[in-house]
Amino acid sequence: SLSLQPSLIRSCRQDTHMASKPEKPTPRTLTPVEQFMMALMPGSQAACWVALATADSGSLPTIALYTSSFYAAWAVRNYLGGNTRERGMVTFGTLAAGAALCNHGHPLWGARVAVLGSALVGGSCALVLQRVALWPSAKLAHVSR
Repeated sequence: SLSLQPSLIRSCRQDTHMASKPEKPTPRTLTPVEQFMMALMPGSQAACWVALATADSGSLPTIALYTSSFYAAWAVRNYLGGNTRERGMVTFGTLAAGAALCNHGHPLWGARVAVLGSALVGGSCALVLQRVALWPSAKLAHVSR
């Protein structure tokens, strides 16, 4: 017959207790490519804002085409990388299409499509900001770590 020793009982209780807790994800080090991509986003944002702030009306469609194409491609990369909720390729893609129309002799339709794309991008940003604003402070603290 088996006799249960106190240390074995404690060990079983600890195993059962630990199994019920969700495991924290193991932190990992970013690869050099991931580090580059993380650094690229704020740099690209700064470059875009400077370009837009210094643009005249003649160069604005070209700047909008390049910047929106960059972010649409970024969104495609994110989507193909597994982020199936990514929709930036639609919002920025619409803006890029409008800018391309403006650059290729269709200023009226290009402006209409570009305004629609800008509204989609702005709405998308507003939704994200709204979601972040509704997060409990504990979740914000966890995300910022």
